[in-house]
Amino acid sequence: MKPRSLLLALFAAAALFAPPAGAQLTPTVWTITVDCSAGQSINSALEQSAQLLTVEVRGECQEDVVIRRDDVVLRGADARRDGIRSPGAVEGSDAALTIRDARRVTVANLRISGGVREGLHVLNSTDDIIVSDSRLDSNGVWGASIGDSTVAFIDVSFSGNGLRVVDSIGGGLIAARGSEVACSECLIELNPESGVNFGAVAFTGSTLRLSDSRVEGQTAVLAQSYARAMIESTELEGAVWSFQANSYGSVQVRGGTLSGPFLAKSYSTVELMGATQVLNQLQNFITESSKLVADRLESNELETTLAGLTLVADFSTGRIVNGTAAESLVCTLGGELFCDGTEIKGSVMGCPACPIGR
Repeated sequence: MKPRSLLLALFAAAALFAPPAGAQLTPTVWTITVDCSAGQSINSALEQSAQLLTVEVRGECQEDVVIRRDDVVLRGADARRDGIRSPGAVEGSDAALTIRDARRVTVANLRISGGVREGLHVLNSTDDIIVSDSRLDSNGVWGASIGDSTVAFIDVSFSGNGLRVVDSIGGGLIAARGSEVACSECLIELNPESGVNFGAVAFTGSTLRLSDSRVEGQTAVLAQSYARAMIESTELEGAVWSFQANSYGSVQVRGGTLSGPFLAKSYSTVELMGATQVLNQLQNFITESSKLVADRLESNELETTLAGLTLVADFSTGRIVNGTAAESLVCTLGGELFCDGTEIKGSVMGCPACPIGR
């Protein structure tokens, strides 16, 4: 057969076996088991071309893993024995697990540890990035660092991170650069006392949602630079501050407890609804034109209770409705505080709209 005739025959055969126009191709679905004790590699498994890929991790793999594709499930059977531990000496790698430019990725039942900077680093990734039933511990700066991404954490613990932090900041979880991060039933604790330690941070326009969780740190939660933290039914325990709102940041607390004082400054906003403050040995500061709203939580009629001295200063404003001020209220340097149906058990100084009693 002449070359031209052969070529035409091949095209005809291709047309014969091609799917009809508009037909839906069935995606390839693969499950690969990686036995870390046998020297197998998660990164090698991720190179497979399946459209839907599940990688089952058995044991602890010593490698820095990078996911740069969509539709991946990376999971172990038990986070106490299955996971990823960074070798810590890989040039150019800062995280034990990196998810970059990806969609629809699930990480489950894994321990992620040993990262030079982070255990988990998520960048430019949206649409169902989920981490569940996992442990992020013993990493250099952060348990997890999220940038320009949307991530949900469910039943995840962050502990023992910030091992390399001395004069800088570190801790459990940071959401930055417009990220949307939710953490439900999370435990953030036992991160280092050296340097400036945070439990969870919302930074640069990000939103951090904490629910049914417990967060510890020198500052348990920080919302800064137009970021917001929305906290519901959560325990915040701060060695210095239970939370900070700074530089146009906002913090909303619904229910739960605050162990330690709070700070709002530089045009920030604080909303407390049905929150109970305990073990407050310092002052609550509302300064530099910030705003405080302390109100009854309508869903269950819980009242906000402020313990210790609450200072409203530097032209800031505050409002307490149907709450309790267990100690003193002080307004100074142009600060104003308004009280409606509030029980004041301590003294009032410079706050004429907050008379003693109801």
